[in-house]
Amino acid sequence: MEIAVVRSESCDPDVAERLENLAEPKSDESTGKVSVDVVPNSGHWIYRDRPQMLMEILTPRLVSLVQTNI
Repeated sequence: MEIAVVRSESCDPDVAERLENLAEPKSDESTGKVSVDVVPNSGHWIYRDRPQMLMEILTPRLVSLVQTNI
């Protein structure tokens, strides 16, 4: 399973640090994979503030899901 987190740069520093720790590679493959992307110049509503950048982050992941399930 892969978990993709997209966050704004205005994210609470403690939360940002915890997310980055989750994204660090682990030796135990059963823990899954977490990626964290930071969208600059965005606030709480990334989809409204930076829709193009959000699509640039999500599109490759969505395409890979479709290709994997064909």
